[in-house]
Amino acid sequence: AKLGTSANATIIQWHVVAMFAPAFFTGNLIARLGAPIILAIGVLIYLVAIASALLGDGFWWYFVTLACMGLGWNFLYIGGSSLVASVANPEERGRVQGIADLVTTTSVAMASLAAGALHSQFGWEVMVLSALGPVMIIAIALAWLGMLRRQNYA
Repeated sequence: AKLGTSANATIIQWHVVAMFAPAFFTGNLIARLGAPIILAIGVLIYLVAIASALLGDGFWWYFVTLACMGLGWNFLYIGGSSLVASVANPEERGRVQGIADLVTTTSVAMASLAAGALHSQFGWEVMVLSALGPVMIIAIALAWLGMLRRQNYA
């Protein structure tokens, strides 16, 4: 379905809210549950976004897709940042966090540009399914981290 400018603006506004508003409580969730759990929830939310994008093309499907993308991004970004901070020595933390943020923002910029190219060349479904690659890499890395932590506690 083709949405008008007003509908698209509303959806993008809520996407941005979903990206940043949860930051008021994401840190508390990480303190309570741990960064790996928040990262896993972020992956699951991204999978909901991908499923929603594939299931329909009306206003509410697009709204849910972008709201879930925003919330998933928040959990993954803040959870990942807290993991990065936890592995760096205090005197290295600023530099390590800066490099991690540079890699993240560069990756986001490249993904945004690639999304436009994928959409125009191959269509919506291919663009959406291409998101499975990075999401699966994160899921595999989390599983690996979980196995390493289990071995260290065994």
